[in-house]
Amino acid sequence: MTQRVVVVGATGHIGRPLCRELIGAGHAVVVFSRDPARARQLVPGAAGYVLTPDSLAAQVAQFRRHVGGWIGTGRGWTPWIHIEDEVGIIGFALQHPAAAGPVNLTAPGPVRAREFAQALGRQAGGRAWLPVPSPMVRMGLGVVTDILVRGKRVVPARASALGYQFRFPVLDAALHDLLSQPGNAVAAVQ
Repeated sequence: MTQRVVVVGATGHIGRPLCRELIGAGHAVVVFSRDPARARQLVPGAAGYVLTPDSLAAQVAQFRRHVGGWIGTGRGWTPWIHIEDEVGIIGFALQHPAAAGPVNLTAPGPVRAREFAQALGRQAGGRAWLPVPSPMVRMGLGVVTDILVRGKRVVPARASALGYQFRFPVLDAALHDLLSQPGNAVAAVQ
């Protein structure tokens, strides 16, 4: 019997062989990983920069200190997704058999890195005026830097075609929601 299986840490020492075994047995596998490039080697699909109060806290702090900006040249794509939509798509995919296979976990409106920084600056009360060298960002954000610097223009074509309704399809609305939540990590950096 084919099952839909969620694997957390799918690119680790246990996750990689587990995913290969499950896929080989014909199961539908949903992969969670901090390393999207390695995850795509297991199950083709893409994950964007998952926006949460915690994932935004360091960047918001920079903007509030008036030193926020885009990463690298600012021309790279930044596929992003609000945490509520990421969880929503996963739940939606698990309930719809037609969703077997890769489903991109991104919002329908990818933006360039410079546009992302400008939107974050607007919502954080600062402005994006300073390009930040990629190596400096890597120290603070780790593998998320790859998404922000070399991101591809990824859209959730499959999720949209299956009828998923995004709660936050627009970046400004997603950032406003996350930055206005009381008691979160972003509010603490004010």
